[in-house]
Amino acid sequence: MPRSLTRDLVLFISGCFILSLIWPSLQYEFALYGLAIENGQWYRLFTVALVHGGWIHLLFNMLALYSLGFNIENYFGRSKYIFILITSLIFGSLISYFFNPPTSMAVGSSGMIFGLLGPNGAGKSTMINILAGLVTKTSGSVKIWGFDQDENPRQSRAAIGIMPQEPHLDPFFTPAGSLDVQAGLYGVPKSQRKTAEILELIGLTDKANAYARSLSGGMRRRLLLGKALVHSPQILVLDEPTAGVDIELRNMLWANVRKLNEQGVTIILTTHYLEEAEAMCDEIAIINQGNLIVRDTTANLLGRLDHKTLVIRPASDADLPPLPANITGQKRHDGRLAFTYQSGQTSADAVLDLIRKARRS
Repeated sequence: MPRSLTRDLVLFISGCFILSLIWPSLQYEFALYGLAIENGQWYRLFTVALVHGGWIHLLFNMLALYSLGFNIENYFGRSKYIFILITSLIFGSLISYFFNPPTSMAVGSSGMIFGLLGPNGAGKSTMINILAGLVTKTSGSVKIWGFDQDENPRQSRAAIGIMPQEPHLDPFFTPAGSLDVQAGLYGVPKSQRKTAEILELIGLTDKANAYARSLSGGMRRRLLLGKALVHSPQILVLDEPTAGVDIELRNMLWANVRKLNEQGVTIILTTHYLEEAEAMCDEIAIINQGNLIVRDTTANLLGRLDHKTLVIRPASDADLPPLPANITGQKRHDGRLAFTYQSGQTSADAVLDLIRKARRS
């Protein structure tokens, strides 16, 4: 019995999807991205068939291929079957390429929410301004969605949307007008603009034709978010979006962020509030004075922050007492004893009680 091409295709495409979960960059390298195709990467018209937006997407596609592919392959033969597959793939990719905005990506992995924390003056806003092209970097290189900012400025800027901290808006523009102008600056054709959809997302449909000067502070923040989304960016940067806003607006912003992330948008969030980063972010980096202090997954970083150290100075020279597995000790050169423990599992009083018992015995 001859080997089935359909079965091999199902196994190969499924294998590529698993590899893309291990190396997420493959999703970007293979996806149908208009700006990349305009830059000469025509291979994406073919490789788009190898990436999927999730397990359900993969399951439905493979079920369709498996159920229909065998019949088509048996009826037409392998050679004609390959011709039908290639023709269908190219035709579908070209339709997607010509009828979608060049900044949109047809298939891609769901991005993460990345938190950038640090005190005032740490360099968070400076880094965002560099990403936006508003500040010239002194050294190094910047790549946004695989495009070098110096070599491919148009593509790199089209891949990122930025919601600034300060609401700078023209007071005589309406929200609908502001979104249309912003879309025009990014070269989005009128037929492909999503002004009404974005206004509904940010909750400003009823204020679409009101002047910006009449909007409340919270509404202006929402309009800034909408302006960052007009060109369907793959990366959305939020510069302290909840600073100085009420609880209702904060909850609305977070609901929108989660919805966008579920659609595959990667979010970079700067904030002063660790509890926000804990609730929202998959990964966190902490910077200070332009230097990276730590970067880790949220769970690992919070676990590290849970560690506390109790330092005591004995009245006389003393050695470390026997310690349980969840407490580590160190005798320092000046005679002080340092005990490190997890505050979620052990209290400082419990550590002191352990030391007192050891001294009495």
